[in-house]
Amino acid sequence: TVTAIEANMNPQFLLLLLFFFHSTSASINYKFLAMLLRRHIKDIKNTVGNQTECYKQIEIFQSDLADAKLWPITMLDANGKLESGILGGNLAMVGQYDECLGIIENINGSQIEGQYCTALVEPSATTYQCMIADDLMSLNMDLSMVRKVVQFRLDICTLAACSATQLQAMWDFIENRYQVKLRLVFDQSRCAVKGTFDEYSAIDIAVLVILSMLALVVLSSTLYDVLLFRHLKDQEYNIGMAFSIYTNTKRLISTRSTDPSSITCIYGLRVISMAWIVLGHTYLSHCHLFASNNVYLLKWVKEDSTMFVMGALSGVDTFLVISGFLIVYVTAIARERGTPIHILVFYGHRLVRLTPALAGMILVYVGVFSHLGDGPFWTMLDPLFKQNCLKNWWATILYIQNYYDETKQCVIQAWYLSVDTQLYMVSPILLMFLFKWPKTGLLLILTLLCACIAGNIKTALHYDLTSWRLNEVFDFYNKIYLPTHLRASPWLIGVVLGYIMIKFDNKPVHIRKGYVIAMWFSTLIIMLLICYGYIILTNHRISVVMVAVMNPVIRVSWAICICWIIFACTKGYGGCISTFLSSPLFCVLSRITYGIFITHVFVIWFLLYRRRTHTYVDNFYQFQEFWGNYMISIGLGFIWTLVFESPASILQSVAKKKAAVWIQKLSPGLLLK
Repeated sequence: TVTAIEANMNPQFLLLLLFFFHSTSASINYKFLAMLLRRHIKDIKNTVGNQTECYKQIEIFQSDLADAKLWPITMLDANGKLESGILGGNLAMVGQYDECLGIIENINGSQIEGQYCTALVEPSATTYQCMIADDLMSLNMDLSMVRKVVQFRLDICTLAACSATQLQAMWDFIENRYQVKLRLVFDQSRCAVKGTFDEYSAIDIAVLVILSMLALVVLSSTLYDVLLFRHLKDQEYNIGMAFSIYTNTKRLISTRSTDPSSITCIYGLRVISMAWIVLGHTYLSHCHLFASNNVYLLKWVKEDSTMFVMGALSGVDTFLVISGFLIVYVTAIARERGTPIHILVFYGHRLVRLTPALAGMILVYVGVFSHLGDGPFWTMLDPLFKQNCLKNWWATILYIQNYYDETKQCVIQAWYLSVDTQLYMVSPILLMFLFKWPKTGLLLILTLLCACIAGNIKTALHYDLTSWRLNEVFDFYNKIYLPTHLRASPWLIGVVLGYIMIKFDNKPVHIRKGYVIAMWFSTLIIMLLICYGYIILTNHRISVVMVAVMNPVIRVSWAICICWIIFACTKGYGGCISTFLSSPLFCVLSRITYGIFITHVFVIWFLLYRRRTHTYVDNFYQFQEFWGNYMISIGLGFIWTLVFESPASILQSVAKKKAAVWIQKLSPGLLLK
């Protein structure tokens, strides 16, 4: 009998079936579940209230389940179920999202709809440790930190009339009455019903209006360019064409360099570094939320193949070297041509170039992104994007997010823009010393470089950051990876390269062939060792002092290697490497590198969070994912450049010519001489 079976069943499992309709096997008799539910209906009534719509619909559910009607059976079937591979880290019990939300019934005046909720499961430390303790010990990882990263989740299909608060109350009753050592945490933000992501707030509508107006401007400018401007006798360029897709596309896809003094090998360095960063972020994004083999991912960092992924961290240093180099090189070229550079124009150029595309992405995160998809993982997106941007958008626009509320960043990858912009803002001081007092300027740069290295070592020792293992990576990210004063070393080395290139500009440089071969061979070996060095930092138990020294040494060494590549390619010692890096394809792609940088995280997370289930992740799968992410990022980055970056650059050029004379008269003392 049912009574006898109940007496012998674990009450924890019993009530889990009762209140959350969760079954681990489709073969469990639904009539048996209905009878269990009926026996405990009084407990449910006392928990959620007998006058609530939730209780009323639970009664209907019990009755229709006993009558073997399709909709309650469908609701049971849509629940997440315990799967194989728990010891391998398959901790997400994902249900059938679309099946659940497809439940819509009208019974006795009650509108019954399916509601898909994700409950975070917090087992006791003892239970958790018993499951994956050996793997954690072998990786030298702190259990409490791993529990924060590798979480259980239970997806349930329940009645839309029952709020997350009522679901939580029912589980709290179970937990307290039967001393269940398993904590479920419900939150309404992790629940979805049909149409959840179709509701638009005032902010969403405002963002859509702004973006619609921008689209109208782009369309109008393009029509003016194609239908009117082409038929004018006097075809002098005007700002009416600034947003023209037709003209801007022709400029972007042109393989000719717009500046004869440009360093063409930088094109390839930019494109390759950006692709490398996308690869690194693709691997990083496949965390516990999407993988069915989390323990393998924790072990994966010990494999030698990891070096080529971990090396993506150096891609950021490549961009910093290029940035520091170009600031000096471009400014010096302008001075040689007799072009006055006002400091306000100098700063304005930077802000106008970067801010529109960045602001566009903030608008998308705030008002559009949450409406672009749905699924069992989609509700987890809101805190990552919309809420963070609503709170900290101003820190991103002001380029200070690497120092403010680092754990809740808006446009996560824009921390680099903050670092680069802050260095750009102080660069006039270094430029003044380099141009007026070169020896003093170089000594100042050397002093700053030593201070940056010392700061890295001191910070690592102070916070005992012995490696990049999981239990320390968050501290490392906030305290060493983000701060500008600790990331400046590659940029400073790039500034020195810019000064050297100016000194040797239009002058032949003679280096013996043997030295050139030795330099290229050394550069290749050092770069490979640096990539492998990240594995050492991640896995090996080495001394605190050794790790503290390795971090800044890796950055400085990588920066010097990049400087040699630029110098050798520019002075005719690059050979086939120079030809490859200066490829016309790289010339085109380098123009949309910033657009790719702004949009690629959007692409990665969008494709991940709209999935319906988790996947088995390995190197081949990740590499396949990378190419999909990268290709889509190229397309979206191209659009982003057309709509935001190119028009801003054109308008800035027009405004610069008209405002230069006025600015110089207003504040002549602010010229960079």
